Amino acid sequence: MKKITVLCLLLCFYSAIAQDNYDQFWQELLSNNRVSATQTLKKIDDANSIENLIINEIMRVENGRFRANKDFLPTFLNQDNYQNYLYALWNENYFFNTYLDTGFNNKIVGAINSISESNPTHNTIQDAITYLESIVARENKDWATYKSKISNIPSFRNWQYCGVFENLNKSGLDRVYGPETNANNNTPFDAESNGYVNWYTSKNTEEAYQFFTNHEEYGSGVNYAQTFVSTPQDETVILRIGSGSAFKLWLNDVVIFENKQDVVTDLDAYQVKVTFPKGNNRLLIKTAESDYGSYFIMSPLNQDGSHNTNLKESSSYSEYNKSKASQIGATPVTNSFEAFFVDKLNQNPNNFFNAYCLIRTYLRNSKYEEAKK
Repeated sequence: MKKITVLCLLLCFYSAIAQDNYDQFWQELLSNNRVSATQTLKKIDDANSIENLIINEIMRVENGRFRANKDFLPTFLNQDNYQNYLYALWNENYFFNTYLDTGFNNKIVGAINSISESNPTHNTIQDAITYLESIVARENKDWATYKSKISNIPSFRNWQYCGVFENLNKSGLDRVYGPETNANNNTPFDAESNGYVNWYTSKNTEEAYQFFTNHEEYGSGVNYAQTFVSTPQDETVILRIGSGSAFKLWLNDVVIFENKQDVVTDLDAYQVKVTFPKGNNRLLIKTAESDYGSYFIMSPLNQDGSHNTNLKESSSYSEYNKSKASQIGATPVTNSFEAFFVDKLNQNPNNFFNAYCLIRTYLRNSKYEEAKK
């Protein structure tokens, strides 16, 4: 069973790095010499490292051994920094595989339960595991558990929607449509081929992810969502954003973030630090979808990474602050998992395993250009 596509993509990188303890192993594996690679791996006296644990699982998959290794997860979850490697290798066979395509078998459900019971401390891992638990409950029609789990994922849930506007030749992200400048419901907006549309209140207040389900019959295009966020004092937070489309984000009519790539991402693909001024604030997102199924999720975090509970959002229009860019101070924040592996690779540029994990981290959020570097 040949399943080394990603490894082969890394071969060009490998040729440029120096030898390390695993050098011979990687050379043999990348040459598709699995027998020699297996023998070489057995000779490496590094059994207690997280690198060795994961590489052994990679080798098991390469040798066609897809059943769960009962010793792997308990040992892995006791390792320092295991959450970084879990994030990077989320969709590998020895964790959750491609569950969106394959569904949740006993092996995947067992992994979800084991990791949940380990009480991960990183908010992204916590929320991602909780989301998987909610989906498993939904698959089993356990609606009480599903609602309980999904409610534990902090995100802005009270939105108004507007759309669909044209995204001809992917030009929609840069076109200025009416909802960008008019937050009120006093005048319908010309959506051109889709007639006239207006702001309306979403009923999707229980879900963490926001889907423009009512817009899908009109096909792909540009959609808007807005919420009004109040705070009794200036509040500096990190907005954590995931989206299935290219998108642009405003706070009080000031652009605070833009992603031009129409790709599918996870719940923390992008982060930006901003200050919500005291009073009422308009938070607006514009998504530009060229295929099918636009969605987003947005969560406020404190600067230490914990969930922020001070900001209160409402889907009801009300007058809002008019701010300047200097007042909001929007600053992009690097994904902490990406930063972890960049730092590891900077410390040891010769470590092929760290390069592999960094690339897998980028690919999890469809950051293909970063992965190529």
